[in-house]
Amino acid sequence: MKKRRPNYVDIATTLNNIGIIYANKNKNKSALKYYKEALKFQLGIENPKQIDLADIATTYSNIGCIYACQRLFSKALNIQLKHLPKGHPYFVQTFISLARCYSSLKNHSVALEYFQKALDILVNYSDVNRLLLSEVYSNIGFCYESMDVNSMALKYYKISLNYTLKLKNANHSRVNITRKGIQRCIIKTQKLESEKTEK
Repeated sequence: MKKRRPNYVDIATTLNNIGIIYANKNKNKSALKYYKEALKFQLGIENPKQIDLADIATTYSNIGCIYACQRLFSKALNIQLKHLPKGHPYFVQTFISLARCYSSLKNHSVALEYFQKALDILVNYSDVNRLLLSEVYSNIGFCYESMDVNSMALKYYKISLNYTLKLKNANHSRVNITRKGIQRCIIKTQKLESEKTEK
């Protein structure tokens, strides 16, 4: 009896799902192990019709989330740019991951560029995740605040707050974080105006 060849696509999907479960439990070592195994199977698919480059890009992005490493996020982005149409929703999470990475390195101007790219895609979808949209607006506000562009920071914090308050189950901690950002910007702006008056 002829042995049936294993379906690499199904195996990779299962491995990725197991990785996600471990990642949600903050068991990053185990998550990374399963993501890497999934990637091996995805890259080993011989039939071109079965190859889903978007799935491969997502796996790279998942691995990047564990490593918090720019190189892997960039690798995911390169695959997506080559094989997906401009504005595809798969880009959103990769742009956000890259933005967070640059933000953690205090490179807020580059982080801002990637958050803006994610926002440009999100606002064009009617069934957009409003919580995610609110978070992106808030992150853009934080980038501007970190660059001392308080007027722009205030603008984006307010938009973020507006979206958050419209959610049925508004996250109170998220509301408080955004309100604190708004307060900081107002205080900084008042301080700068006061210093100008004193001169």
